[in-house]
Amino acid sequence: MKFMQHRERRRRRTASSFEQVIRAAKRGDDSAISILYLDYVAMVYGYLRTCGLAEAEDLTSEVFVGMLRGLARFNGDELDFRRWLMTIAHRRLVDQRRRLGRNRSDLSDMSSLEATQYERSSGDLPALEMDSALVEAFGRLTEAQREVLALRFVADVSVQGVAVITGRPTSAVKSLQNRGLESLRRHMSVPKAQLNA
Repeated sequence: MKFMQHRERRRRRTASSFEQVIRAAKRGDDSAISILYLDYVAMVYGYLRTCGLAEAEDLTSEVFVGMLRGLARFNGDELDFRRWLMTIAHRRLVDQRRRLGRNRSDLSDMSSLEATQYERSSGDLPALEMDSALVEAFGRLTEAQREVLALRFVADVSVQGVAVITGRPTSAVKSLQNRGLESLRRHMSVPKAQLNA
C-alpha cells in the first residue's frame, strides 16, 4: 500500500536530511516541496477520507496550499511538522463541516468507501484499501471517535499530539480512542487482545 511505503521512507530519513528538506522547501525549492507532498499526502488524504469527508481530494489540496503559505513560519523537527500539518488538516475538516452545516448528505456515508478499494483515476492520491466490515464498523463510530482514531492510526500522531490538534484534553482523547476501539471490536467481533496489538 502506498501509504505504508511513504511512512517507511519518512522513517528512514534522518533528522538532518529532514531539516535540509524543510530549509530547501522554505526557499521555494520545487523538489523539496514535492518530497514533502509525496511523503505526507497519503497521511492527510487518509485522515480526511477516514473522517467521512466525501470531497477529501479537494480538502487535501487545501491543506497543502495552507502548508505552503505557512511553511516560512514553521520551526521544529519532523514530528512537529507532522503535528503541524495534521493541525492544518483538522482545521480544514472542521471548517468544511461548518460550511456544510453538518448536513450529513454532504458528508460521505462511510459505505461510499468502496468495500475493497477507493481509487483516483488520475493516480495523484493513494488508493485506500478498506475491508467492508471495517468500513461498516467505522461508520458506526461517532465523529469524534473517527477523528481520534484516524489521527492516531492513519496519521500516526501521539495521544498528546491528537490532544493539541483537536483541542481536547489528553484524557478525552484516550477515552475516545478506547471507546472507538471497543466499538470497532464489538462490531467486527475481533478479540480485544488482537485489536490492541
